[in-house]
Order: sequence, then C-alpha cells, then structure tokens
Amino acid sequence: MRYVFLLLAAPTALGTLLVLQKTLTGTAAGPRSLSGDVVAVVASLAVLALLGWALHLALNADAPGVATAMVPLSWLLFAVCMGVHGLLITKSWN
Repeated sequence: MRYVFLLLAAPTALGTLLVLQKTLTGTAAGPRSLSGDVVAVVASLAVLALLGWALHLALNADAPGVATAMVPLSWLLFAVCMGVHGLLITKSWN
C-alpha cells in the first residue's frame, strides 16, 4: 500500500509545487487577480501540508491505507477551494 501512496503522492506534490511556483513568479496563464493568487497559494500550501501529514502516516505511523486515502482528499480540497473562489468572483452567479 505504501507504493500506491507514493505513486499517487509524488505527482500530486510535484503538480502542487508547480502551481505554487507559477503563482508566486507570476507566470501562471489566465487572468490575474490578487484574490486568485492568494487562493492558489493557500490551497497549494494546504495540499502540501496534507501530503506531509499523509507521508508521516505512511512511513512512521504505519497507516499507509489512511495515507493513500488522504491523497484524493487533497485533490478534492484543492478543487473545492478553486471552485468556490471561481463562483465568488463570477458576476452572474446571483
């Protein structure tokens, strides 16, 4: 189960670091806004924190099943953060 965790967590961490790097350097594609940058940075840091906790569970606490389940949870967290932000900045949603 640890290998499944590592196969899911490694690309997730790399993708999250890429989003963080693109956002902080200002090279992200699409419309730029301060609120969008803040949400992307906070969501990326939250995903990295969740992955770090999952890595601790997989290696030290000997709970690789729980750690593996936390990886899709981090995907959901990022999607919800960005989706809610998108709804909040859309002018026609009300």
